[in-house]
Amino acid sequence: MRATAARSRARVDRGAPARRSRRRGVVARADRTTTTTSTTRRDALRALALAPALAPALAARANPLEAVADARKAANARFLLGPIALARGRLAALRRELDDDAATLDDAALRERLTSATLDCTNPRDSLEMYSNAREVCTLAILARSATSGPAARRDAASRESVDVFRTLDACRASFEALERVLASSAAGERERDAAFDACDAALLEFALRVLACFGFDDARARDAMAAVPGAFADPSASRRSNAS
Repeated sequence: MRATAARSRARVDRGAPARRSRRRGVVARADRTTTTTSTTRRDALRALALAPALAPALAARANPLEAVADARKAANARFLLGPIALARGRLAALRRELDDDAATLDDAALRERLTSATLDCTNPRDSLEMYSNAREVCTLAILARSATSGPAARRDAASRESVDVFRTLDACRASFEALERVLASSAAGERERDAAFDACDAALLEFALRVLACFGFDDARARDAMAAVPGAFADPSASRRSNAS
């Protein structure tokens, strides 16, 4: 019996170091877990602190399709506003030419210049006249349709933006026709001619603003669009000063 008891104590003694080693391992793992948890908590707090600063950049990277859509919309706006700037520039050039005492434009040349300046919205060019009864040839009318019915932008026909675009388009056409009558009249003087040119320029500026409104830009993007096509939004008084000088 004493031998059996001795063998039992020996097994107990040999098992004790193993149990102590396992306990130390558990404690070590617990320490590492505590350290990892603490580090994770610090990282999470750091991420929360940096979130406001990183949010715009992360949002920009998270919405690449939205960025592409915005760029396409800005390009469409520039495409539609360009012809309006061209019309204003051509009318200003024609006005300066007529103010020159040495100008010698016969009726045919004057008609051609006015057609070019109004983008075929008065008397269309001969190459387009045969189509004018079947389809729209006035460039401004085509722009108005693109800005409201697509493809450049889409607005409901009853929306304020659509109504304003076509209202200002009609005003442009009416001012062009009035200018055409004044230029064709031998009784019209310089004052009447200046007033007719001013009315055309003001109508085109208003039309440009209404076309721009169809794109629904915020203030910053609207300013960018206007800066990209400055001729469409130039101050009409600047044109009057350049003609007076």
